[in-house]
Amino acid sequence: MNLRAAIMVPVLLVTLCSAHSAANETVAQLEKRLESARREEQPPICLALVWRYIEQSSKAYADGKAEDAGKAIQQAGQFAEQATTAALDSGKHQKRVEIELRKMAHRLRDMNRTLAFEDQPTVQAAVDRIEDLRNRILQHMFAKKK
Repeated sequence: MNLRAAIMVPVLLVTLCSAHSAANETVAQLEKRLESARREEQPPICLALVWRYIEQSSKAYADGKAEDAGKAIQQAGQFAEQATTAALDSGKHQKRVEIELRKMAHRLRDMNRTLAFEDQPTVQAAVDRIEDLRNRILQHMFAKKK
């Protein structure tokens, strides 16, 4: 086994294990982990939280709990903002954050189409906010270097 493979295998295993553990963590556990995370470690945790809150809002809308769903959507927007800011500040995970924000906006647009008319403005505002964050990252990534 060459040196490169010897280094890549453990790195890949650690990455897969951390991704798997994030998938199994609750919102409270992720929020606690986020508090102690370094700036460059925050974007993936924030993204996991955004996805959790989007799913919570979807379930709440399905159960007829529009107020709870609106709160979950607002939380998702706050963590999306935090993921974007941390990615831009640290210079890490920018591409991943942009891709995930695009997927999130798509998911929210799909959800918005199924909602009652009075529930749509909250979700549309979240879509707009996420698209603005995505544009910020893209502008930063493709800005001309001086």
